[in-house]
Amino acid sequence: DDFVMPLWVESRVDLAGERDYAKSKSLSADLRNIQKNELEWNTSKSKKDLETFYDRFYTPTITASHGRAALLANKAERFKLFSSGKMDLLHVKRGAEVIAAVTIDYREEEPVLRDSGVLDGSAALKKCGAVAALYLYSMDYLASKGYRNVGLGLTRSFLDDGVLAFKRKFRPLVRPGFDQCLLIRTGALNRITRTILRSSPCFTWQGHELHRTYFRDAVPGLSSPNGPKNGNSWNFGIDKESIFDISGETIRRQTGQQEFAKVS
Repeated sequence: DDFVMPLWVESRVDLAGERDYAKSKSLSADLRNIQKNELEWNTSKSKKDLETFYDRFYTPTITASHGRAALLANKAERFKLFSSGKMDLLHVKRGAEVIAAVTIDYREEEPVLRDSGVLDGSAALKKCGAVAALYLYSMDYLASKGYRNVGLGLTRSFLDDGVLAFKRKFRPLVRPGFDQCLLIRTGALNRITRTILRSSPCFTWQGHELHRTYFRDAVPGLSSPNGPKNGNSWNFGIDKESIFDISGETIRRQTGQQEFAKVS
């Protein structure tokens, strides 16, 4: 009954399939902002542009979001990939000004949107649709080059992670990323693990399948999430769902259609 939580998941979008953006109210709003601000795109092969990207776009955006916990890319490695033609730099522009950019990594079977950022980490630029434009224009660019899929990069495996919630609007499929995992022993929880699980619906790896997993506290007087916050949202292509009751120092798996219907 023990299970594994991948610390990271990666998501990908099918470029060959029909992309119905009207199903996402958030993305529809982004599209209106992109049109309103007349955002356009281009690609650059300039190392100077790449230097500017990491100094003025990527680093300020990541540190504004994660502070001291930010995991910054290896800049020297990225420059080596760029010089060898295994990485592109795509700009989003408003008029003549570059307001956002993303690197596209070609090392794997499918290209991956690797590092991204808006100018000086500006919150105002994010609101004008710049980040969504990075994803949408990159998808159009890669589709025009004949690619059938694009990876959206790594994300923490918690279902309520802000980055993962943003990527949901593009209707991606999710799979485990990296090989870093946390083994959860259901028969002996310590206080810290119990606290984390009680407040953190997440993806878990069970029997070679990825599950959307929710935890309910069976101890009277304690509150915990009672299933997904957005039950009608895109489910990341993951059909399996698990619910666990936490009681004291143990986890008990809920089984049967009745229990699943309560939170689904």
